[in-house]
This record gives sequence, C-alpha cells and structure tokens, in this order.
Amino acid sequence: MARKRYFPRPTHAVFGTAFDTPEEAWLWAARSVRIAAEGAQTAADRAVVQRPCEPRDLIALVCRLRRQRVLNGYEMHALCAFGAMDRPPDPRDPEEARHDRFWQSGLDRLTGPLVRKGIVLPRRSEMREFPLDLKKNKR
Repeated sequence: MARKRYFPRPTHAVFGTAFDTPEEAWLWAARSVRIAAEGAQTAADRAVVQRPCEPRDLIALVCRLRRQRVLNGYEMHALCAFGAMDRPPDPRDPEEARHDRFWQSGLDRLTGPLVRKGIVLPRRSEMREFPLDLKKNKR
C-alpha cells in the first residue's frame, strides 16, 4: 500500500491587500464559500485584488473561536446567517435588531485575531502613537 505524502500549501511572495474591516473580510469569505459551493474555483492569489489569506482561513479561524467558546452560538448564528445573505443585519428592522447586536459582538471578537494575522488593518485607536521627534524624548 502506498504511503500518503503530505506537502505544505505553497506560499506566495505577494502578501495581498488587507481588509479595512472585519465585516468586509467576513462577507468576502462567506461569499467565496457560497460561490465555491456553486462550483466556481476561487483562490485569494488569483483574484483582481489579492488578499492576505484564503476564505477557508477565515472560516477555520471562526470555527476555532467557536470551539474555544470565544464566540457564542448566537454570534456564530448571526455571522453565518447574514454572511449567507451577503449583508449585515439592518438595525432599523425590529426582526433584525437583535441579530445586529450579536453580529457586532461577533465581529468585535474577530477583530483582534484578524488584526494579529494581518488580515484586517488595525483601527486608528488600536495603533500605537510614536513620537515623531525622537531627540526630544531622549534623556
């Protein structure tokens, strides 16, 4: 019987353009998964705008956060349901207002891991402020 050999996925020199928000990243991943389920072949390195990850990387991250109980079931449901609809919930709609709270909470919990992996750009409030004139700060 032949032994299976496992090879690592090839890495590319181009790192891609990070997403501006976790919402944009999640909707992109959900859209890519839906398109792939319909039979299209997708890859982050073949897109018009190259991305720093594959859609499955985002899905795996969300599943890992759910298993670790960082995301609760309500947040996971909101992310999956509205990701499948390719839109965020509308807070003005009384039926979707509750889902909007879980959507926002789920995206907030995703922000840290996505920023650390370089998939999402950090918000200005998360960036460290460095002094421009280093000579003034020397003692």
